[in-house]
Amino acid sequence: MKIEVLVPTYNKSIDEIIDLYSFLNIKSDALFANQSNHNNVIETNINGKKLRVIFTKTVGVSINRNILQENCMGDICVCTDDDCPLSENYEDIVTQFYDKNKPVYVIFNGLLKHH
Repeated sequence: MKIEVLVPTYNKSIDEIIDLYSFLNIKSDALFANQSNHNNVIETNINGKKLRVIFTKTVGVSINRNILQENCMGDICVCTDDDCPLSENYEDIVTQFYDKNKPVYVIFNGLLKHH
């Protein structure tokens, strides 16, 4: 099962998004929708995981989330905000939940790291 983390964000450079990937504790593939001043798509790998970033001139968080949904490729997608680090074991939590409850449509709105 391929897990992909979906993150809407605003006005970030590719370097800031790579830092954000780390800050959010993402260990799987990820898709960022970044509202900026240009349209572009960048793909790279971080620790063997695919990071895709869609830069778009659109405005509005709902539009940004729609872009994520339209372009996600994971078998299971985890939605989170760009200021919510994920739990260390989010992949296990998601996979175990899915295995117990499939077939099911669930939106995981972040699995936050407890401080």
